[in-house]
Amino acid sequence: MMSRTRTPQLPRHRAPSRVRAVLAVAALACAGMQCASSFPVVHPATKPTREQRARAQAEEYFVRGLDYDHRGLPQMAARLYELAYGFDTSSDELRLLLAEKYIETGRFPQAQAVIARGQPVTELTEREKSLLATTYLKSGQFAKAAEVIEAMAFKSDEDLYSLAVIQETLNKTDLATESYLRFLRAKPEATRVAVKAAALMVRAGRYAQADSLLADLEQRAGITPDICQLRGAGALAHGDTAGALGWFARALQADSTFEEAMYASAQVHLARKDYPSAIAWYERLCRSQSWGDVYGRTLAMLYYYNEQYPEAARLLERLLETDLDDYELHFYLGIVAAARDSVDVARMELEKALALQSSFEDAWEQLCMISVRRREFDRALDDAGRFTRALENAPAAWRMLGYVRGARKEYGEAVKAFRRSLAIDSTVGQTWFELGSAFERQKQVDSAASAFRRALRIDPRDHVTANYLGYMWAELGVRLDSARALIRLALSREPDNGAYLDSYAWVFYQAGQYDSAYLYMTRAVAKIDNDPVVFVHLGDVQAQRGEYQAAAEAYEKALALKPDNADDVRSKLDAVRRRAPDAK
Repeated sequence: MMSRTRTPQLPRHRAPSRVRAVLAVAALACAGMQCASSFPVVHPATKPTREQRARAQAEEYFVRGLDYDHRGLPQMAARLYELAYGFDTSSDELRLLLAEKYIETGRFPQAQAVIARGQPVTELTEREKSLLATTYLKSGQFAKAAEVIEAMAFKSDEDLYSLAVIQETLNKTDLATESYLRFLRAKPEATRVAVKAAALMVRAGRYAQADSLLADLEQRAGITPDICQLRGAGALAHGDTAGALGWFARALQADSTFEEAMYASAQVHLARKDYPSAIAWYERLCRSQSWGDVYGRTLAMLYYYNEQYPEAARLLERLLETDLDDYELHFYLGIVAAARDSVDVARMELEKALALQSSFEDAWEQLCMISVRRREFDRALDDAGRFTRALENAPAAWRMLGYVRGARKEYGEAVKAFRRSLAIDSTVGQTWFELGSAFERQKQVDSAASAFRRALRIDPRDHVTANYLGYMWAELGVRLDSARALIRLALSREPDNGAYLDSYAWVFYQAGQYDSAYLYMTRAVAKIDNDPVVFVHLGDVQAQRGEYQAAAEAYEKALALKPDNADDVRSKLDAVRRRAPDAK
């Protein structure tokens, strides 16, 4: 291409030979005659070729473009470079300069067309690949950018880092890790990149490799919060929560404001359901952040779960001061008020949440449940009806209507509502469970069992459904082996659940294994002391073991708890009293 600082010179043409001869004779004659003045030498003019004129025009536009570039007018410069390239398409230098200007002005498709010219990536020069990768990066076409960078024979440190970041963005964790490691081989002092590589290793479960990298980094760079945090994450992944908390503590020793370590420590305690410790960490996080962030919401809910309702309410009210139209905050305040038995406040806050977000299903459900818990079934039915009218195609709305119908003992209507919900979405195990429960209360055992089985197919670990189905069969004295297996599944999930222990005991009772039944019934009573059914079952087991006085005491406790079948319990009490000499 032409020089950027000089205009092209037209080629000097030699005159025809005949003219040269005449001029030579004239010159000799003049010299021999000792002329007083020299004879003028006249060169004949030649017309520039079309190619020469095009190049001259290209040079002119190019120079003008440079001027606009220097004046900070890239759009005008790009237009003049376009004109220059139009006159001289053979100039690779001008073509790539135009591509750079397209990239600078955000015209990425034009840049890609000028760079590639329809050629495959493998046919491009290294500079062309680099420019093409830049266009893809800047336009968000990360997969294409990675493809081009991978095709580059010589990758700079910057190229390797860009490739790693792209691969990480595309969730190609292993490839990103390897690219970061290649970068580190060239620049081992890049500690932040080493930390990123280790973080990806932890995410991919390559804990030993991550720990080795971090230990080496620690020797070279010393203890940093990032290193401690990642080593703690690795320990946590191995189930070593104590070790993890130790590493998080070291991170905070290095930097007391290190947010990731505080958050990770809080999550460890949350997983343990150690709400007081988790609360302490979230209070610390909130002190380091504004009250309006996500930590404040989480802290409020932790107060709620830990039954610190006044603290939860105060914090939520404080958060609402900065965002009065936040429907989630009104919802949280509503459920906190409901837990405090401030029913009017709870309903008001839930209604505010729904006024701001009418499709908020959780708010609708909680509004209905307030009335159900208070046995205000007419109001619950009215709210459930509003729910279905507001969200006619929401399975949750019809499921809630079915639940309210069931609470009103309108089991036939409940079945209709549950079926309407399942017609919209048949993959919700909870709805199949509720349908099975409605069938069971109508003594439609086969239909109930079919619904419960559908729920268990959706979630084989559903211990609530497993217990319900197992207990239903145990009550009927049928399929006792299957019932035992189902309830054992439930107990494997919650071994201290009193209701599950009672169900398991009842399987043994129905099988005539009264000693085993007594063993599990005593464990059930130790867990549940407010359920009349449990005491009735205990009395039945003790009566079969000939322990009539103990059975009478169990039936009396059941009657004190006002069972639904009080007459049946009194009959049992009278029977054991007649057989117990010392019974009152």
